[in-house]
Parts: sequence; structure tokens; C-alpha cells
Amino acid sequence: MNKLFFYTAAVFTMLFASCSQNEEVVTTTSKAKDATLSVMLVGQPLSRTAGIPAVSGDLPGESNLNTVTMALFDSTGNLSSEIKTFTTDLTGTLNINVISGTGQTLFVLANIPESYFTGLTTLAEFYGVKAKLTDILNAAGEFDSYKLPMMGKVDNMTVTKGDALLVDVIMTRMVARVMLNSIDIQVGTKRPGATFVPTRVFMYNSATEMLTDPTKDFLSTWSAINTGEEFTNPTGLEYLGNDYDALAPNNKFWYYIPSYEYDATDPDWEDRLVKLVIKGQYKASATDAEKTVYYMIVVNNDQYGAVTFTGNNPFAGDGKIYHNTTYTINAVLKGQGSDSPGDNVTPTMLDVNLTVDGWALDITQDITFG
Repeated sequence: MNKLFFYTAAVFTMLFASCSQNEEVVTTTSKAKDATLSVMLVGQPLSRTAGIPAVSGDLPGESNLNTVTMALFDSTGNLSSEIKTFTTDLTGTLNINVISGTGQTLFVLANIPESYFTGLTTLAEFYGVKAKLTDILNAAGEFDSYKLPMMGKVDNMTVTKGDALLVDVIMTRMVARVMLNSIDIQVGTKRPGATFVPTRVFMYNSATEMLTDPTKDFLSTWSAINTGEEFTNPTGLEYLGNDYDALAPNNKFWYYIPSYEYDATDPDWEDRLVKLVIKGQYKASATDAEKTVYYMIVVNNDQYGAVTFTGNNPFAGDGKIYHNTTYTINAVLKGQGSDSPGDNVTPTMLDVNLTVDGWALDITQDITFG
């Protein structure tokens, strides 16, 4: 697959030829179309607070567009255009016809399978679509940074008959990125002779689906203990974890997960926080037997005093996961880990530096309708 990058740091002029083979109408409405739109997709740049460095380890392709699906809806939420999906390996003009009217909503989605929108005719149905983390995987079953889902919309549009209207649509990613940037093992300092060897890093309690609904701050709810720990994966959630290779030159572990808000009224709310877990073999001394232990890092939580927050996000530490946000973790392992990833951490177990930052989306693409 060809990969196209769209960065504000560079200017790309796209000259389009005929493209009847490059566009596919998923759904249409029988009403006569009497106007056209020219839509510019732009990213959501976020400035960083002075003195705070940019998050390290940004991955290539995270602003990449593979597909773009667009539709216009009238003031009652019914379809007032064709639904079309375009792919970025095309070289032609991308056309869509719309119906004039007031109070209309333009909805744009990127990198989401077009089959999800087949037969839909209302905005409410669009907002009810659930994209899946498995849509972001490559052929090897691993997260692909070139396939991140995005969405954007423009409300209260007035489209006049005969218009050729120019509209800017601000796009935002629908996932957060959680990255384990470093592990500093100091268990032997607290207990001389003790050792710990990491064997796997995985997400725990992450949702695996997200709503395509830009009116919501959080796109998923807790439904099950989804974990990337290998022996508890009968349903194929291995992509939520990675084995740790001590010989690898750069052990960085990164995962894309849906935004999530825990229910503080739920008596089990602490059991439903999203965690990144470091699993491995602990020995209290050279003569002791190895024991499997876990170090749990609750993403964006104060961790009972074990976490220091940095970054420019005002919601750092509230225990919620926000989409289009990065969570970068540097962990210092001090004491013996827990027997279960479902346990709560203690400050004697580890120290964490967690950087919560806005995630600039540096895309710019001109798409012409008309």
C-alpha cells in the first residue's frame, strides 16, 4: 500500500486527473443534488507549554490518511449527499454532490473501513458505528501507526443552491497512544541480591472498540477485562501486549487505545482503570526460586503517590483516557511486584514519570467536491 504523509511543515500540491475509478459511492439519497462543496481537511495542532520538551518517540505515519469517508446531513439528521469513501493512493479529483439547505452537518472520517457505513442514512446511525482496534493492525497482527482512525465535523452549515462552498474540517484522532519509554530496574537496591527480568509488557482493561461520535468526550465504556497477557488470550488480544527482549537495542512499547472514562459511582471503579503492566520473573536472592510478578501502572492516575506527572495537559492525573492524547511512561521498579495484574500498586513497588501531552495532528489535504 502506498503511504501518503500530510505535514504542515511542508506544502504539497496535488494535481488531480480524472478519477472515476478512484471513488466509491457507499450510499446515496434519491433527492436531486443541487450544490457542491470544496473541503479542506486540517489537523489539530497543539502548542506545547514553554519549557516542556516535546514527547519523545513519535512514530512515523501517525498523521497518515489511507481512506477518507464523507457525508452531509440535513437539519433533521438525514442524509443530504452521497456517502463516498476515497483512498490516498488515488490521483483524481474527488467529487461529491450535495443538497442545499440550512443547519446541515458535514461529517468526515478517516482510516475507518467503508463497510461500516453501508446502508446508513442518518447522522445518528453514523454516530452509532463502532470502530475496532483490530482495524489498526497490520498483517502481522501488530499496531500500525499508519492506520489511526480520525474524525471531524462542521455543524450548522448553510448550503445554497448552486454553491461551490469551501469548508475547513478539523480532524482529530480517535485513539490515545500509551508508550512505555523506559524501565529502570532497581530491585537490588531495595533488597540486595534481588533481581527482576521483564518478560512481557501489556495493556490491561483497555476497551477494544470506540464510537465514531464526535459529540462525546469519551468514545468507549468498560465492558470486560481485556488484557494483552499471552496466556489469557483465547480471543486474540495478543496485539495489546509484546514480549520483552532484553537483547533488543530499543525496547519501546506503544499501544493505541480508545478514550475512556471510568464510572466513579461504580463500587468496582478501581478495578476498571486502564493499566500498562510490566510482567516478569522476580528472585529475592540468587538461591530463591523465580516468581512471576507484575508491576501495574494505571494510565493517567496518581497511583497512590507513585507517579510524577509532566506535560502540558490540564487533565493529567484524573484517571481518564482522552483521545488524541499521548501518555509516555518512564518506570523505576524498586520492590517486589504483585501476584496479579488486577492488584493495586503500592509506592514501595515502583516510581513512575508519566508525561501527558496533546498530540499534534499535522495533516493537510485538499479534497475538492464538485
